[in-house]
Amino acid sequence: MQWFSASQVAKYYGLAVATITGHIEDGTLGAINVARKTSKRKRYKSSDQHLADFEAARENPKPAAKESKTSRRTITKPTKDYFAATGGGK
Repeated sequence: MQWFSASQVAKYYGLAVATITGHIEDGTLGAINVARKTSKRKRYKSSDQHLADFEAARENPKPAAKESKTSRRTITKPTKDYFAATGGGK
C-alpha cells in the first residue's frame, strides 16, 4: 500500500492543496492525520485505496435534486397596462 501527501494528491489531480484538504475534511477523500499530537498543523496522508474510492465516487456522483426554476420577471402586469394606469407612456 502506498501513501500520498495532500500536496502529492493535489499535484496528481491538478487541484489546490486547500481543495484536497477540504475534500478530506468533508469526508469525500479518506486520509489519516500523521502529525504529532502536539502539532497544531494537520498532515494528511491518503492511501491508494482512498484515492480509488475518491475517483469512483467522482465518476458516479449522486444525482442532485432538481430545483424548481423561478421566473426572473419581476413585473406582474404587462407594461402597457402599467403605463396606462400611471398616466405615462403616451
